[in-house]
Amino acid sequence: MKEEVTALELLYLTKEFSELIGSRVEKVYAPDDTTIQLVLFTKEGKKFLHITSGKRVYVGTIKSANPEEPTGFCSYLRKQLTYTKIINITQIGFERILKIDFETKTGILSLYAELFSPGNIILCENNVIKSSLLQQTLKERTIRPKQPYILPEQRYDISCANHLERKNHLKKANKPLLKALATDFSLGGTYAEEIILRTGAKKDMETTDLSDSLSEKIILEIEKILLQKITPQIVFENTLPIDIIPFAMQKYASFQTEETEKLNTAFDKVYTQKSADKKVQDIETKKDKEIEKIQNTIKIQKKQFEKIKKESDENQRKGELLYEKYHVVEEILKQISAAKKIMSFKDMKEKLKGHAIIKEIDETNGDVTVEL
Repeated sequence: MKEEVTALELLYLTKEFSELIGSRVEKVYAPDDTTIQLVLFTKEGKKFLHITSGKRVYVGTIKSANPEEPTGFCSYLRKQLTYTKIINITQIGFERILKIDFETKTGILSLYAELFSPGNIILCENNVIKSSLLQQTLKERTIRPKQPYILPEQRYDISCANHLERKNHLKKANKPLLKALATDFSLGGTYAEEIILRTGAKKDMETTDLSDSLSEKIILEIEKILLQKITPQIVFENTLPIDIIPFAMQKYASFQTEETEKLNTAFDKVYTQKSADKKVQDIETKKDKEIEKIQNTIKIQKKQFEKIKKESDENQRKGELLYEKYHVVEEILKQISAAKKIMSFKDMKEKLKGHAIIKEIDETNGDVTVEL
């Protein structure tokens, strides 16, 4: 299952997110180290905006499981964003960057979700960084508090260009067609392949070798997917979801699909279920660890019990032997007591060598070892 949203998918999602404008932030959570979840009070009730740094963004209908203690960044966002109102949501150019503007009592705060690798989530005021999920020192910019927020170098924005500009940009790419569509047009591999399938082009063709008619066909297909009404689908393989797409694709013609009303609904279905599965898995893992811990404790206790029982049985037998041979032991003790008065332990030990019953005398503590 893919983990990262593409620029094209973010274009469609951003249009759907317009429904969130006017909603208020009720709480902020951090389900894990790379994700924040904004609990929003909307006209339709509570909704949950999930933002995973470097990967995806979607609106869920169910609250994620969250740790008891929030992260430092989460705590900061709670202070800054709780009770604020969302007033704008935009995609930056044709990039995998989503900007959310919040109205506060003192002004406007902007949250940037960078959904490309390595990703980041950055809170700014007047284009100055207040806090971020990650602090980064990169070649072209520094992501730290009090530093100006500088966008990454933006690529060609196919969503704003006109037909002729797009056609010229394709010609100037000067690389294999698949790579040009995926990178120079920011479509990503999946949608670049789809355009090639639909137009009958060859993916390894150099863009400089494209005929005018084929270039025209490719650009028209790009414009079609940018403007068409979407029919979102979840793609399945062996009952498991493997992709989320905004429209039917030739690439997945033989796969099982499920249509959804909105693209966000597809993301919600897949990732909410994935989150629920993970929660169940975490519970099962925790349960298995607890069972293993109990089993190990029982194993240790069983060994201790067996050891104690063995020692008890041995001591009981010693006691029984002592009782049975008491008269013999008593006589030995009398003889040793008498011998101590007339000879040393050294002489006594020498004399008792090879004795049938007395095996050892410890002169340091006076212990006598006998074999009954």
